[in-house]
Amino acid sequence: MAKRYEMTQMDVDLAPSLMRKGSNSELIAHLIGTRQIAAKANVDDPNTLYACLEEYLKLCIEQNIKVTNMAAYAACGVSSTDVSNWERGLTRASDKRYKEFAQFIRSICSQYREQAMVEGIVSPVVGIWHQKNYDGMRDDPIVADITETGLEAKQDPEEIAAKYRGLLEVSDEEEGE
Repeated sequence: MAKRYEMTQMDVDLAPSLMRKGSNSELIAHLIGTRQIAAKANVDDPNTLYACLEEYLKLCIEQNIKVTNMAAYAACGVSSTDVSNWERGLTRASDKRYKEFAQFIRSICSQYREQAMVEGIVSPVVGIWHQKNYDGMRDDPIVADITETGLEAKQDPEEIAAKYRGLLEVSDEEEGE
């Protein structure tokens, strides 16, 4: 049986500073607002998806809540799987409006996250994690295969000079011009 963690006085003293007063209620109110917006969504009409996204962004402004991918998708009445499938053309591929919407909603969330990092609202570590997991950012080191060509091959400097001497000499006629 696992040992149960017992709170210390330090835990009790720190607990209020970990979550500002009322923030749990604010988050729950935001979830309710997100679901109310989703009730207006019609997945068969991409225009309503854009309208729901705009209403979600306004809700975030009114409630001073950060924009997130999952909440944005939920406000539009769709899942992250739906958005991913639309973007990759796996579902609803015959209607390009769904792919455009998927790219748009991801772009909005990505732009928000990037700006939040720049403004110091989101820590760079968290922001970069989100960019890698949601925005497609990759840490791919560049691997270059450098092979030796004729110039870089080990040659005697005199051989190289003799090879290119004719190109460097200026004729008397060219000097007079």
